[in-house]
Formats: sequence, structure tokens, C-alpha cells
Amino acid sequence: RALAKIDMLSRAGLHARVRDIQADSREHFERAIAQLQDVAPLAATRLHERFMAQAPKLLDGVPRSDFFVERVLAAVEADDPLLMTLADVEEMLVLVFELINGRELPILTFHYVGRWRLAEALDQLENRRSQFRVAQAAGSNRVRALASWLVEVEILSYAEVPDGLPAQPLIERVVDALNRLTQRVDAAHAAHAAATAHPPFQAAAERVELEHASGLLTTALRLYKTAYQSFLQVGKAHADMLKASAGWNQLVERSAGPSPELRVGPGRRGLRIIEGVLALEPDQRTAVCQHLLAYLHGEHIERRQRGHFARRATDMRPLTLDSARRLAVEIALALEPHILLSRPEIQRGVTATLASYLGDLEPGMSALAKRNLGEAMARDVQQDMSRAAEQLALALVKHYRVELTESASRFLQDNYGARPEILGILTQHLPSELPARSFLSARPAVLPAASLEWYRCLVRARRVLQR
Repeated sequence: RALAKIDMLSRAGLHARVRDIQADSREHFERAIAQLQDVAPLAATRLHERFMAQAPKLLDGVPRSDFFVERVLAAVEADDPLLMTLADVEEMLVLVFELINGRELPILTFHYVGRWRLAEALDQLENRRSQFRVAQAAGSNRVRALASWLVEVEILSYAEVPDGLPAQPLIERVVDALNRLTQRVDAAHAAHAAATAHPPFQAAAERVELEHASGLLTTALRLYKTAYQSFLQVGKAHADMLKASAGWNQLVERSAGPSPELRVGPGRRGLRIIEGVLALEPDQRTAVCQHLLAYLHGEHIERRQRGHFARRATDMRPLTLDSARRLAVEIALALEPHILLSRPEIQRGVTATLASYLGDLEPGMSALAKRNLGEAMARDVQQDMSRAAEQLALALVKHYRVELTESASRFLQDNYGARPEILGILTQHLPSELPARSFLSARPAVLPAASLEWYRCLVRARRVLQR
């Protein structure tokens, strides 16, 4: 409460009142900071800064969590949403908010000529794995969207498809639900046929039920077809990943000899650093927003009072932590066509940038106010290339198994501000043996093709309704 008052009064320029609160609370804060200093020095520093009214500024930015995109995609690959933390969900939300407000993220990628066959094989393996994860994310989210819709229309109960249910049993329950829906349409068809011999109002009532049930089956089949097409891509991507994994393992078995040194400067072999910018063009921002809007509509989420969002039928399927994790996956899918977020070098570049500080955003703000603030954040946050250079060096040493020389270390320090202590650790690092990799255990779930009986049932119903 004291920090909140200090922050509020400092923003209002009431510095004398701030000093009064500091005087009243100083003993308590000094004791708390002393206790934190040994166990959480970073937290102690931040606490002291806030006590001294040194609030974060837009210019400072906020460090991103390491490997947050990797964890989001790994959660999909392992069919375990708990591998993704809620902090990762927040990081994805911050990233997409920045990009649709015009943020330009400076990134460093590289072209390395050395043990080129190993480097090429590793790149191919990582790219195939990224493609598999993206395909798997699309398929999983599509079938879960179908399950969510079936709950909304009361064909499935929420208890049958709870959050966190693995993909394969989820698919089995969705297929069973469509079989039951088909039986419901057939029963309505038979009841309508029997009712034609009765008074007209009874036949009309049976016709309404047939129209309703066949309409549900039509929508369910459309959603199922979309999910099935996504799962076809999952199977192809999985086969490509296994092929790349086999090629990598063969090269690892044949590789021998000392690791090459990382060299910079003139010459054909060594490191070529490529400076780039990650951003969305105006039409791409629109496409990302439309993608996410369509997803939220599919999840039956609408805007309610005070600008908050909620489901239309909260008693059917509540908003949960699992639905928040699915939103993070959908954000990755929305960004993938435009910035290739699944590629390892892009993930390293994004992680190395500073995120915008969103502490000034409030739920009650209008969309225009949020946009203006978001654009100001995108313009003002400082561009720090030091972490990008350190991530690049780490990738070279860890994945490409090259030795970081003193000259290469000085180059990264002088040009990008990399920290000497971090590069010093990498300079002393001796590349270990290249690991073999197997993805046979990553066999994806299988969504069967739509049953012909589902379509035949729908055709029979439509013939009756067209009379």
C-alpha cells in the first residue's frame, strides 16, 4: 500500500508527500530489503527503486522471459498445456500487443560457414521440428474449438471434455458426440415422416426439430473438416521431422575431430552477422487482428460491461486457465505466417529484445486510448542489442559446437554491447559431443476422416426439408 501511494503521488508531482511516506515507512522497508538481499537480490533492488519513487519508464522496457515461445510450442508438441506457464501466456499477449501497435524488434541472425554439413543438418532438423509444432498447434486448437462448440450447444457436457484432456481421448469423445448427433437427426427424420399423417401443427413441430438438428450437424461437420485438414498437415510435418532427425543422427555418428574456432573478419569461413527488424506491416496487423477476432468469436467470447470479455453462456463452459493457454497458442499461429515465430533464430531474437512496459494500461481505458498508449510504447522503448548478441553467441557454442575466440568475443562486445562476463563463460566452454536426437516418441494424435454416414444422414434430412 505504501508503494502504491508513493507511485501515485510521484506521478502527481506531490514529492513532499512522497517524502513523508518514505520517512514513515523507511525502517520497515530497510528491514524487508535486508532480508531479501541474500535470497533475492534482484527483487531487493527493484523494491528499493520503487521505494525511492523510481518507477519504470516506457524507455526502460522490461526483459522478456527466456524461451517463452519455445515453451508455448513445446506444450503443444507434448500435448501438455502445463508445460506453458501463465507468465508465458502474458509474454505472448504482450508480444502481439506490441506488434499490432507498430513495434519494431531489432534482431540478430547469422550465417556461419564452418562445419557446414552439421550446421545445415541442424538447421533443417530445427525447422522441421518447428513446422511440426505449428501444424500440431493448429490441429489441436481446431479440434478443441469443435469440442468447445459442442459444449456450447449442449451436445457434450463440460465434464466429458475437461480442460487438460489429452488430444486422443478428446478426439474419441468428439467422434462419439457426432455419432450421437447423427442418431438425433435420423430420429428427427423418422419422427417427421411419421408426423406427416397427423394434423399439420404436429408435422410442423417435428420439422422444426429436424431443421435444428440438421443445422447443428452441418456446423459440426464444417468444423470437423477444418480440424481434419489441419491434422493431415500434422502427419506430413511429423514424417518430415523424422526424416530430418535420421539425417542428423547419421551425420553425428560420422562426425569427429576438434571443434572449429569461431572467426570474424574477412575470409570465406566464419561468422556473418545479419542485422534485421521484426515488425508487422499495416495489412499484416489487420490480418493478425482478424485471425484472433475470429478465434474469440469461435470460443463464444463477447464484450460485456466495462469493456471486459466473457462467454455468452458462462454456465456451459467457464473461462479457465486452459483457455488462456489455448489463446497463447492461437497468438503464435496468428503471428507465424508473418514473422516465422516458429524458427529458432526468430525466437532467440524476440527473447533478446526488451518488452514494452504495460503498467500504464488499465481495463477501463477506451480502445483508442490503449492504441495511442501502445503506439507510444512501441516508439519509446530503447533498443538494446546486448542480449541479442549474447543469445547469438550461446547458440553458436551450444548448437553449432564452435569455440568462441577472444577476437570474436571482443567483436560482440564492441559492436553490440555484450557483457564480458557472459561471453567469458562461453569462451571457456568446451563443446561437448553432439547429441543424437529421436522424435519417435512424439507421435501425434490421429483424427479419423469424417464418417460417410454423417454426410448420408445430412443428405437425407436436407431432401426432406427441401420439399
